[in-house]
Amino acid sequence: MEPLPLERHNSNSNSNSNSNSNSNSNCIMTLLSDFARNVANAPSTTAANDRSTVVVTVEGVETIPTIPQWPQSVSSSTPMLMNPSILLACSPGSSPTGSVQSLQAKLLAARRKNELLEEIERGVDSDGYPLCQYRKTFLGHLKGKAIVMSTLRVSIQQATAILVAFISEQLELDLKRNIKVNEGELTQLEADLEAEEWEKIEWQRRWKIFPIKFFTALAKYHAVTLILRSYEFLAAKVVNLKQLDKLTTDPFAISKRLATKLKEKNPLDKPNPNSNNEKLTTMLSMTQTSLWANLLPFFSDYSLHQGLLCYGYYKYYSFKRQRRIVNSEVISPADPDEQEEFEDAEKEAAVKERNILVSDLADKSSRLAANRCLGWYCSAVGSGIGSVVYPGWGTIIGSSLCDAAAGTILGDGYHKALSSLEEQQRDAETKDDIHKAQVQ
Repeated sequence: MEPLPLERHNSNSNSNSNSNSNSNSNCIMTLLSDFARNVANAPSTTAANDRSTVVVTVEGVETIPTIPQWPQSVSSSTPMLMNPSILLACSPGSSPTGSVQSLQAKLLAARRKNELLEEIERGVDSDGYPLCQYRKTFLGHLKGKAIVMSTLRVSIQQATAILVAFISEQLELDLKRNIKVNEGELTQLEADLEAEEWEKIEWQRRWKIFPIKFFTALAKYHAVTLILRSYEFLAAKVVNLKQLDKLTTDPFAISKRLATKLKEKNPLDKPNPNSNNEKLTTMLSMTQTSLWANLLPFFSDYSLHQGLLCYGYYKYYSFKRQRRIVNSEVISPADPDEQEEFEDAEKEAAVKERNILVSDLADKSSRLAANRCLGWYCSAVGSGIGSVVYPGWGTIIGSSLCDAAAGTILGDGYHKALSSLEEQQRDAETKDDIHKAQVQ
């Protein structure tokens, strides 16, 4: 596999480049690389992968469900729970008194409750669709076509992230070399040779670690999915069937269903004066749907990363504690009085170090929680906007892009925290090795 060729900018075209433009270009390339990585690892992307491979059992045969057609028996004028304003269409024209308003509100609340109980009893929603039809079995993601599709999606996402990171860094280095050529530090030939050597080395190095990234992402996807199934199981014990349907629904299918409803209500050959209002209603409805549908997937992703973050800090604390014990045995004084004072100092240092780690863990945990909350909300908003632009795939793409944008703006601190701990541990181990070599 050969690296992708990119056009080189000659020295004449970049004669007016300056340090500010180079800094801005570097910032853009870095943001692009981070954005691509966030898209590949976004919780909304994981949720979309899971929901898109839903398997429904029909008379003992597992099939990938198609989007059901809108029931012909349900007319466009039928009152819907999702649009309370339609239920108020029969209200009196004159302004009612306070007591009448209160009575009307009570009657409306009782009517909604009765309709909800009827839907739960029938096992279908107000549109005639089965409740929880998109909910999966506990190990459904490990069967047949579902695992093939999820594996393929994860591999494409990780390969795309590597490709975008390679191209962005390549363009960034090209800009730096062009500036050196313009300033006379390099000749054009030297810059081209340096670029070709970097491309050859980096292309092979990045694709060499692709299997590790792929299997890590795949393991993370299945771990998050298993946690999600556990939360769905617990939710089924706590909430009613209607709420569980909201938590396990598929925004992709719902957006297609809503588009079909609007199409039947407003044929293309007839002008629609309320198109803007319908777009706004669609966006708000899909935003609300996605908020419910993405709640458990985002919380599952947060639970996994929070657990890994706590484990990373525990592992680093254990390393520091073991290292302190070994060092104390070496430098412990022989005098009993000095030894008691030394032990007190060691205990005080250990408590201080533990408090610092706990405070840092709390800070990183709050940052991770804030990142996931912001991503959850932005993902729902992006889903609503995407449903207006292009129902179905627009819903998925808008959700992932807005989730990734939120992750780029507010980093979760997870990867940086673990990388920092690993780097500190390597530095400490290196110092210990140097000290042992000097002693010997």
